[in-house]
Amino acid sequence: MLDCYFLDISPLLNGGILVNSLTVLPKDRTMNVLSYGSPGDRARSAGSGMLIEYVRNESREGSRWTASGSRPSQEDPRSA
Repeated sequence: MLDCYFLDISPLLNGGILVNSLTVLPKDRTMNVLSYGSPGDRARSAGSGMLIEYVRNESREGSRWTASGSRPSQEDPRSA
């Protein structure tokens, strides 16, 4: 089974939101984000780091989320 994750990074193009998002990232990812000169590259790097952390946390909790209409609904991981 393949899971596909998407993240709209356009809010991360706002410098203040980008700085706030760095608090949830590991230090090595934060340094990576800050190494880019382009705001778009920084946003992409921060967004990918956020997705990685989300997937790591999701696998620890043993839950999966699927889209049901326009709202996410939790699916029983035993039925997957």
